Amino acid sequence: MTYQPPVSTQYVQGSLDGVQHTSTYGQGTWDTALADVLGAQDAATLSEALGVNTIGDYLNYYPKDWKPNGVYVESVAEVPDGTLVVTPLLVQKTSLKSKNGSAWQKYLSVTCVSKAGEQVNITLWDKAKERQAQLPAGTRILAGGVLKSFGGGRALDRCDYITSGRRLLRPVKTIYPGKAIAPREWIEELSEQVLGAVGPLPEHLPEWVLSRRSLPSFDASIRALHLPAGVDDAFMAQERLTYDEAFATQLTIALSKSGAQQKVSRSYPYRKGGVFDAYVSSLPYELTDGQRNVSLQIAHSMGQSHPMNALLLGDVGSGKTTVAALALAQVVDNGGQGALIAPTEVLAEQHYKGLSADLEPLGARVGLLTGSLKPSEKKALLLKIADGELDILIGTHALLSDKISWHNLGVVVVDEQHRFGVEQRNKLRERTPSPHMLVMTATPIPRTIAMTTYGDLDVYELKGVPAGRKPVKTVVLPTYKPHWVARLWQAMGEQIAAGHQVFIVGALIEATKKGKGKKNPEVVEPLTVEQIAQQVQANLPGVSVGVVHGKLTSDEKDALMTAFSAGQIQVLVSTTVIEVGVNVPNATIMCVWDADRFGMAQLHQLRGRVGRGQFEGLCLLVTNMEGESDSYQRLEAVASTTDGFVIAQLDLESRKEGDLLSTSQAGKNKLKLLSLENAKNVVLAAREDAVAVVNSDPALRRHPQLKEWLGRMIDDEQAQALLKN
Repeated sequence: MTYQPPVSTQYVQGSLDGVQHTSTYGQGTWDTALADVLGAQDAATLSEALGVNTIGDYLNYYPKDWKPNGVYVESVAEVPDGTLVVTPLLVQKTSLKSKNGSAWQKYLSVTCVSKAGEQVNITLWDKAKERQAQLPAGTRILAGGVLKSFGGGRALDRCDYITSGRRLLRPVKTIYPGKAIAPREWIEELSEQVLGAVGPLPEHLPEWVLSRRSLPSFDASIRALHLPAGVDDAFMAQERLTYDEAFATQLTIALSKSGAQQKVSRSYPYRKGGVFDAYVSSLPYELTDGQRNVSLQIAHSMGQSHPMNALLLGDVGSGKTTVAALALAQVVDNGGQGALIAPTEVLAEQHYKGLSADLEPLGARVGLLTGSLKPSEKKALLLKIADGELDILIGTHALLSDKISWHNLGVVVVDEQHRFGVEQRNKLRERTPSPHMLVMTATPIPRTIAMTTYGDLDVYELKGVPAGRKPVKTVVLPTYKPHWVARLWQAMGEQIAAGHQVFIVGALIEATKKGKGKKNPEVVEPLTVEQIAQQVQANLPGVSVGVVHGKLTSDEKDALMTAFSAGQIQVLVSTTVIEVGVNVPNATIMCVWDADRFGMAQLHQLRGRVGRGQFEGLCLLVTNMEGESDSYQRLEAVASTTDGFVIAQLDLESRKEGDLLSTSQAGKNKLKLLSLENAKNVVLAAREDAVAVVNSDPALRRHPQLKEWLGRMIDDEQAQALLKN
């Protein structure tokens, strides 16, 4: 990318009034109100329609595409067919017509004459009646399109036109996202006026970054994005501004990580002969090589005087909970306290049952904080935490509440919480001394996502699965094949008769409301969990069925999960409340109904709920989708592999824009260009550069322009705090 336009660039080749127009620098700044540039009426429209109020707002309202406008000509006689041209025309007459006699497909045929006196016809399909009223005979227009021969004369195909303004005289058509009261053509028309009013935009990237990545200047890129001299220039500008977005995310993360490394933490080294060793000895299996290696890394990190900030990355069933228990035990051995944060109360309660059963006989005191506790019980529990009479507390995000006074919080383990992002981690790091932190996920993460969502953490990868885990067979089951559905119920009946249990997961708690404007009435609505339960009872009479979903109270959910774990319920129909962590070794079938409604990584998680004991597991992905559909193919992809890292990459490739960086992960970033498709290489480059900047200047004191720009890119309080160091 080497495009560098001159200070003053001529963007037009002529106009309807014969005056030559150019775009030059003005005196406005990023914060100048548009009312001072465009006038009150246009500024009010932009504000109402787009939330655009300043020059900076307008410059940040990026076009979505660019197309060449064509060569300006005043005579079409010698111009070959197929040439993209822009030419002034005089309307002679218009005629409203119908395609194939259809009353619904009206179009406007317009007969015009060029400046050289040649007849040129144009056809307008959109808003034909409205355009006829706008184009009476004698109207002068500037028209652009592909020239062709037609009916013995010349015509413009795919025609665009204006009756005033200059946008078609520019080399490039800049296509903005528009609104009814702010059409894209009108937004485009304003760009020359706005850019002409703003002075040179300061460069925020260090010169060595521009040189290293062959990037054009920020000023040149913004101007080329809105008023490019050519389509290639616009796309080169887009590449520069995409890098800026990647750099903003990576700089935020690098600042966060740098700040975390400067915090002070208590040291909790491994101590021989304590709860840690006793727990390892009590396990009914040998630690895998992966568990042993990762536990040694964690033990070393927690023995340091600066806080461990780590991501424990392991596939479904790799034994992360055991590793987490060892980290908690190591803190207990040093007189510290540990917190384990689960995403749901159901999972928190399960962790409590497991850890209290495993660690309390060894001397660790374990407690559970949930919303269902009585006020007196909660008060007593919090007093134990404050007095140091409780070693490990398990619960949801309520554990991070300022109302909890910890006696000596040494480590916080976060289990399966994708929304526990940079902002939440920074809040945790504000504690003095900072606790060690271990974030666990069983959703394998592609490298791009790991660098953005968890870039402030050291990554410990847990490989392998404990001995005895059986492979899970996965089958896609289309409901439009009745014999397949019959085999589904038969397979469930066979497993239940053999003494095993079945999970069935549904997408809905309640049926969706079929309101007005439903786009496709042919789409089959997914079944609710209650409807699925009715089908179970109809097809498997006499089988005990439980239904779990988020609208039940904690006590109700706990009672059902306990009954299922104890084998008293044979089929558990549930929403994704059982997606992660739930451990029922006797369950051998996971049936996901309307599986096309779930993400690929989520299906992999659900599949991990079976095959956890000595019995082989079967995962059935039930769908109404046809075999050739993209949704069906996604399910087939999940069925084709049990490798979570492969599925994570496929999931990344199948997702739409917008979910690469959520606001909970790296601040409320104003990202418009950085996408799943283009992210990997640019994020790698931006990360390398951001780390180099922060290593040499942790507070950005030598980079004031960079610091000011980053402040515009991230606007939540936690992210702003990074810039105040």
